Amino acid sequence: MRRIRRKREKRKKRIIIISVFLFLIIMTSGYAAFSTNITINAKGNIKCNPKIVKEKLLENLTTVGEGLYADEYEEGRYVYKGENPNNYLKFNDELWRIVSLEKDGTIKILKTTKVATVSFDEIGNRDKTSNGEGETLCQTSEHGCSVWAANQNMVGSPSEFTLNNESGTVLKDATINTYLNNNYYTSLNNNSKELIVSHNYYIGGVNWGEAKISELIKSETTNEKKYIWNGKVGLLSFTDVLKSNIDDNDCKMSSNPYDENDADILQCNLSTSYIDKNFNTVILINPRNYTVFLSQFYNDNWINDYASSTQVVVHPVVFLNSSIKLCGLGTKNNPYEIE
Repeated sequence: MRRIRRKREKRKKRIIIISVFLFLIIMTSGYAAFSTNITINAKGNIKCNPKIVKEKLLENLTTVGEGLYADEYEEGRYVYKGENPNNYLKFNDELWRIVSLEKDGTIKILKTTKVATVSFDEIGNRDKTSNGEGETLCQTSEHGCSVWAANQNMVGSPSEFTLNNESGTVLKDATINTYLNNNYYTSLNNNSKELIVSHNYYIGGVNWGEAKISELIKSETTNEKKYIWNGKVGLLSFTDVLKSNIDDNDCKMSSNPYDENDADILQCNLSTSYIDKNFNTVILINPRNYTVFLSQFYNDNWINDYASSTQVVVHPVVFLNSSIKLCGLGTKNNPYEIE
């Protein structure tokens, strides 16, 4: 009996040892399998599981304070508002700000640092000194032309472009357009270029006036969309900047005491806009009127300037593919990153 009991005890011990051994093998294998689904960067920090850009950004949709808002003027679109929302993105190894999440799932982004200081349109490119190369609308100006693109390069190839109740044909793209979509675009790394999509930019002229920001957005969205250019690299639109502000303040007209030929200044209190807080000058894609373009955003002033001005600080805008996946928090220290 004692021998039988000892055998049973030995058998139990062997079973326990084998069970423990198998358990350890299973746990080790399970951990290894689990660990393969975690992304670890060079510093050893565990990153998030990347998510499609639309899903990732909409996690932080808000209706108060800084952040991503539903665009109340365009259904299915979302815009960032506030003095410093979490809309930082690392792209092309540089910091950008996400301006909007579009209906089609693409994102519109703005480079935080300038890429060049060039003329919007050089003298002789399209105005009366171009020997007819600029065509009828631009021929009347001696200070460059304020239209972003040639008519043949606009969506639908309209026969004329209308500015300030005057119409004409534009045969060439603006100097700044050519620079951004040739010199600048080719300077990007190949991975970045693959992520940029051709997209519609609304390039119609704007006609500012005294009104609340919300009223200007309604009227000028219509004006901007009268003409559309589809391409890779562009600039911010007038309403992009207005929509980045949280408060619906009044905009008022005033005169420029330093320039008798440039009497119009639009003053808007955009103190709750990250563009107002972080960019001294923003050149816009929309012309202001017939001979000059809406050029500078500085201390709440929108100022006219000639298209041939040499003091144009360029912050490019591009649209990124809707299929990209993001990690990160969108802060300056932990920006969204494309996986």
